Amino acid sequence: MNKKIITVFLIFTICAPISIAESMKIEMIPMKNRMVEDIIPIIKPLIIKGGTVTGMNNQLILKTTPSNIELIKSILEQIDNAPRKLLISVKRNNDNEFNKEEGGFSIKYDSKNIKIESPDTGEQGIIIQSGRNDGDVIRYRKSIEQNQEQESNIFYVNALEGNPAFINTGQLMPVRSQTTVTASGTTVVQENIKYHNINSGFYVTPKLQADNVVLTISPKFTELNKNEKNVINVQNVSTTVHGRLGEWISIGGINQSSNNSDKRNLINQEQYNSEKSNIFVKVEEIK
Repeated sequence: MNKKIITVFLIFTICAPISIAESMKIEMIPMKNRMVEDIIPIIKPLIIKGGTVTGMNNQLILKTTPSNIELIKSILEQIDNAPRKLLISVKRNNDNEFNKEEGGFSIKYDSKNIKIESPDTGEQGIIIQSGRNDGDVIRYRKSIEQNQEQESNIFYVNALEGNPAFINTGQLMPVRSQTTVTASGTTVVQENIKYHNINSGFYVTPKLQADNVVLTISPKFTELNKNEKNVINVQNVSTTVHGRLGEWISIGGINQSSNNSDKRNLINQEQYNSEKSNIFVKVEEIK
């Protein structure tokens, strides 16, 4: 009797996974609004052990039990909503600074045995000069030039949640080319100019999480190749930043500076240039 009970128990244990697998079914659920790649990470933890969830052609492919499918369908009714309409504001602050300092001596001395002349012909700045009636002159000049500019621009673009919006900060650049035409023994070289759209800027893909927003930033830098004619270089990178809905979010900027110095013939010139550019993004929901 005991042996029969044990035998029946073993048979049930061995066949149980098979019966569960047989009770599973495959069902394809088309997405109405959301992208399937956004839905899968949400649904995957809800699939029972042994089940699977994949996606193809924006359809959710489930392999699980009927009760599990009904649970997932009820959840999809809540999350497969139309993407929200958003207003993306992009603010760019530019801060440019220019400093130039110049100073020099001008000496003119002439006698029967010695002649010295070191000219400084500049007329800008403070000039201190002394001399004699016979033309001998000592002259000192000091010039300081400073300029600072601040500029702020705001751009707006409409977007849908989860969809990328491109912010174009590029310009049209002329690219020259030559064409040689030979006819009736005469060769004519024609120069052509085509304007290429240098699409520098960045893609912004917003995703909302309650009152927070996740921004995937994909800058695209395009420039003419300095070494090869008619060649355009393209660089792409990507990053993710977080912030609150309706608040400015810093996504980076540019900081460039240069310092040049020139000393010759008792004339000293120093020049400093600084360019700072910061970019901020704000996302607001359009209701």
